[in-house]
Amino acid sequence: MTTQEASLYHLRRRLLRLIAPWSILLLALSFFLYDYQLNNDLSPVQDTASRSLSSAYETMTRNFGDLATDIRFLAHNKALRNATPENKQGAETLLQDFSEASGVYDQVRWLGPDGREIVRIEMFGAQAIRIPEEQLQEKSHRYYFTSGMALKPEEIYFSPLDLNVEQGAIQIPHNPALRVVTTVLTPEGEHNGLVVLNYKANLMLQALRNMHLPASVRLYLLNANGYWLLSDISKDEWGFMFKRSELRFGVRHPEGWDRINSTSYGSFTDDQGLWLFTTFSPTSNLSREDQYWKLVVNVDAAAITAIQRKALIATLGVIFLLFVILLFVSIRIARTDAVRDTLNAQLSARSDELERSNALLQESLDKLMHTQDELVRAEKLASLGMMVAGVAHELNTPIGASLVTLSSLQRQAEELRDAFARGLRRSDMNDFFARFEQGSAIILSNLNRSAQLVHSFKQLATDRAGAERRVFSLKSLIDDMLLTTWLRIHKKEHQLVTDIDPGLELDSYPGALSQVLENLVNNAMKHAFQDMPQGRVWLSAQRRTEQVAEIEVRDNGAGIPPEILPKVFDPFFTTKRNQGGTGLGLHLTHQLVTNVLGGTINISSAIGHGCVVKIELPLHAPATEKPDEEKKEEEKEADFGSRDASITY
Repeated sequence: MTTQEASLYHLRRRLLRLIAPWSILLLALSFFLYDYQLNNDLSPVQDTASRSLSSAYETMTRNFGDLATDIRFLAHNKALRNATPENKQGAETLLQDFSEASGVYDQVRWLGPDGREIVRIEMFGAQAIRIPEEQLQEKSHRYYFTSGMALKPEEIYFSPLDLNVEQGAIQIPHNPALRVVTTVLTPEGEHNGLVVLNYKANLMLQALRNMHLPASVRLYLLNANGYWLLSDISKDEWGFMFKRSELRFGVRHPEGWDRINSTSYGSFTDDQGLWLFTTFSPTSNLSREDQYWKLVVNVDAAAITAIQRKALIATLGVIFLLFVILLFVSIRIARTDAVRDTLNAQLSARSDELERSNALLQESLDKLMHTQDELVRAEKLASLGMMVAGVAHELNTPIGASLVTLSSLQRQAEELRDAFARGLRRSDMNDFFARFEQGSAIILSNLNRSAQLVHSFKQLATDRAGAERRVFSLKSLIDDMLLTTWLRIHKKEHQLVTDIDPGLELDSYPGALSQVLENLVNNAMKHAFQDMPQGRVWLSAQRRTEQVAEIEVRDNGAGIPPEILPKVFDPFFTTKRNQGGTGLGLHLTHQLVTNVLGGTINISSAIGHGCVVKIELPLHAPATEKPDEEKKEEEKEADFGSRDASITY
C-alpha cells in the first residue's frame, strides 16, 4: 500500500467514525421531526374536522332541543287531559293550532289506550289538516305505541330515527321521522292514551347536508346499530328499513366501528383516513331506552396521504441538509485531524531531532566555554607574564648599575688598602670618600627605583588576581599600570599622553579596571600604527557627573574598517590570528566593563582618523556576588600571582 493510499484509508476510517454516531442520531431525529411535522400539518385538518363535527352536533341540538318541551306542553294541557273520544273538540283544536304554530311536525296525534287514533293532525305545506274519523288508523301493533304504553308518568319516549310508514308501507318519497311519545293522564290520574309527535327529521338531515364542508371532509350519521342515516352515498342510507344488513358501517369498516361503538367520542386514523366521532342523544334519563346516534366525520385518506407525503418530504429535506452539513463538517474535521496528526508526527520527529541537536550543541557549548575559559586564563597569564618580563627587564637596569657601582667601590676599597700599605695620604682618603659618596648615592637611587617597581608590580598583580573592591585614586592606578605597560612599548617610536584628573577616586575594582586600560593601550599600540613610524595614544579620565567618570583612549592610527567595527567585542574575533591573536582581549574588556565595573563601553572609528574608545563608569561600582567556586579560583590565582610577582626586599 502506497503512502497516499494509506493516507486515504486512514481518512475514510476517521470519517466513518465521525459520521456513524451522528447518522444514528439523525435517524432517530428524523422520526421525531416527521412526527412533529405530521402533527403540525395535520393540526389544521383536525381542527377543520373537529369544527365540522361540533357544527353538526350543534345543528342536531338546535333541531331536537324543543321536542321534550313541546310534548310536555301538550300532555299537560287541560284540553287534552279532559278530552274523551266522545268529546274531543278541544283536543283537536289544541293539536291543530300547535301543529300550525310549530311547523316541524308531520303528524300530531292522540292515541287511545287501545291504540286507535282519536285525533290526527297532518301538515300539508304550511296548513295543518284534521284527518276525518273514517281515515284514522289503528296503531297498536307499532313499536312506538308499545313502548309508549310502558312509560311511567312524565317519561318521554324517543323512537329510532327511521322512515315514515303509512298503511304498512314505507312512504314515498322517503319521509324520515322521529316519534316522540309520552302518556296523557286525566285530572284524576287515569291513563288517557298517548300523545305522539312525528318530527320532520328531514329538516335536521337537510341542515346537516347543507353544512359547508371541505371537499376532503365527509359527514355521516349512524344509528345505534351502525346503519347510515346520513351518507355521501344516498343508496347506503336507511338500510335497516329495507332489511339490508350489508349497508352498515361496521360491515365496511369493522375495526373503525368497534372503536366508534366502544366509546362516546374520540378520533383515530386508518387506511380510510382520519376519523372523528361523537355520540348524540336527544334525552338524558328521560326514558328507559334512550336513543342515540353517532355523528362521524371522515377526512379522506388521499388528503391524509398528501399531508403525510408533505411531512415526509419536509423531514427528508431537513435530514438531508443536516446530513450534508454533517458530512461537510466531518470531512473538515477528518482532514484537520489528519493534518494535525501529520504535523504532530513531524513535530515529534523535529523535537527528537532538536533534542539530539541541542545535546550536541550543549556538548559543543560546554567544550567552547571550557576552551574560552582556558584561553581567558592563558590571556591573563600571558598578560601577567609580559608584565613580569617587563618588570624584570626594567629591574635589570638599576640592579646592573648598582652592581657596576659596587664593583667600582670594591676596586677603590682595594686601592685604598694598597695605599695604606704604601702610606696613605690625606688626598687619597678625600678622593675615596668623594667617590664612595657618589657611588652610594647611585646605588641607593637604583635600589629605590627597583623597590618602587616591585611595589607597583605587586599592587597591580594583587588587584588583578584578587578582584578586591576598594577605594583608590584613578591617577595612581594608571601610573602604576603604566610603570609596567609602558616598559614593553616605550622602545617603539610611539607616544603615550595622559590627562588624568588627580582628584578622581573610585569605589570599584582596581584589578579589573587596570586590566581594561592595559588591554586598550596595548591594543592601540599593537594594531593602530602598523604602517606608521610614529603614533600617539591619548589616555584621559575626567569626572562627567557626580556619579559617573568618563575614561577615553584615543589614537591617531589607521582606524577600523566599518565592516569590522561591529564585531570587535565578539569573542574570538581577531584579524591577527596568524600572529598569535586569540580575539579575547576586547571581549574580555567588554565583559569586565559591563559585568564587573557596571559601566558601558563604546568604540568609534573612521579610516585614516584613528579610533576612540569611551568608557563610562559609576564612581561606586555595583555590588557583585560571585559563586563560591569562582571566588576560590580567583583566590588561587591571586595567591599564585602574588607569589610570582612579589619581590622580597
